[in-house]
Amino acid sequence: MAVWTWRIWPDPFIDFGREAYVAWRLSEGAVLHRDVVTVSGPLSPWWNALLFRVFGAHLDTLFVANAFVAAATAAIWWRLLVVMASRSAAFAGAIVFVTLFGFAQFVGIGNYNHIAPYAHELTHGLLLASAGLLLWERILRSGSRPAWFGAGLLLGLTALTKIEVFVAAGAAQALGLAVAVQREREQPAGTPRGIAFFALGAGLPVGLAFVALAVPLGAPEALRALAIGWVRVFGDDVASLPFYRQGMGTDFLAGNLGLAALWAATAAGASTPPIRAVHSAAR
Repeated sequence: MAVWTWRIWPDPFIDFGREAYVAWRLSEGAVLHRDVVTVSGPLSPWWNALLFRVFGAHLDTLFVANAFVAAATAAIWWRLLVVMASRSAAFAGAIVFVTLFGFAQFVGIGNYNHIAPYAHELTHGLLLASAGLLLWERILRSGSRPAWFGAGLLLGLTALTKIEVFVAAGAAQALGLAVAVQREREQPAGTPRGIAFFALGAGLPVGLAFVALAVPLGAPEALRALAIGWVRVFGDDVASLPFYRQGMGTDFLAGNLGLAALWAATAAGASTPPIRAVHSAAR
């Protein structure tokens, strides 16, 4: 797929140019939220700026780095599907990811693949959130304290990307936590101490990011910068614009919630028979 689609991934005149521009400015010494504006967490701009400082400010730098992100994401999803289903299902899932989402463009405007994404916060967040789920599989199997800490660390890093990914990752990890607590009641396995390691890991990246932003901006602006995604959704005039209301579905909230429920029920109905078949085969 990389060879087939070589260097036709981005659309630098629409949106991807912003991704390269922000990273370039930061790599030259600009300060995020003072000299350059972003509407998501600081992790991806900082990471891309570091890549530019080390390897040079060039689109190819981002392409190669993003190829590694896509490969890591595919590998993690493959492992998750192996745990949930089978190797054949994992192989099929990996092929779908690589061919449909990794490199391809299906619309007139670029930016909608993992090599040249519209927002690196999404692709980076997906990788971090997926890795966190993989660690929960280890936590629930062995109760490993490093896995507890690692899962929290990955959730904290995900909080520095996009709030959509963070909310989804937080819900998934909350479910894992609920399962761990239930098991602790049935058979003590050190879950309270594990939760402490998890909290430490989750708070570490957020705390370090706050310090990094507070030094040039001051504490109040640093807090606003870390919460910029939430501010944009709940406390900013931008969210009231028709373009964003349509994208978020708030232009017709009741109807869109109904459609979401309908599609969720359809997906659940379609997936129930194969899941039961897998469980029956496993027994």
